[in-house]
Amino acid sequence: LTAGGEIVMRYGSERSVRGGSVRLGSFSSPAPTPMPVECRTARVQIWTPEDPSSPMCILLAATGDEGFLWRERLARRLMAKGIGSVILENPFYGSRRPRGQIGPVLRTVLDQFAMSTAMVDEARALLGWIRDSGRVAGVSGFSMGGFMAAFAAALVEFPVVCVPRAAGTQASPVLTEW
Repeated sequence: LTAGGEIVMRYGSERSVRGGSVRLGSFSSPAPTPMPVECRTARVQIWTPEDPSSPMCILLAATGDEGFLWRERLARRLMAKGIGSVILENPFYGSRRPRGQIGPVLRTVLDQFAMSTAMVDEARALLGWIRDSGRVAGVSGFSMGGFMAAFAAALVEFPVVCVPRAAGTQASPVLTEW
């Protein structure tokens, strides 16, 4: 985050899709949590509808959801309804995976906390970025992504739409019983 609370988005190439366009973006993670260098650059896929006033929803990843592919299906369906999406790639997953980590399996409990808090911080920054563009901002996610979406929505100081999907009422059984 800059002093004004904004992220500085760096854009990649853009391609047309039905109802709008898709492009890659990246920004420096605002998370103060210590993370390996590979995790520090946040990557997003931005699905922008043709209407510049359309709402945008951040889509957060479930456990093990690396890259963008699984959430692209939802982004396409939202685009058909005139809703844009920002798909955030989790730190510790995909291109943000630290050296030595095998697949999406985190090596330590500390890595899990770092990933979770960074997801929330990055989602909060993206919510502000969407709001500052004049659009209605929303956030959603499935399972772990749903939990982090709820945290991010609760921790911003402006109204946002939040749809936590399959988030359950607590995360502890996943870590202690399953």
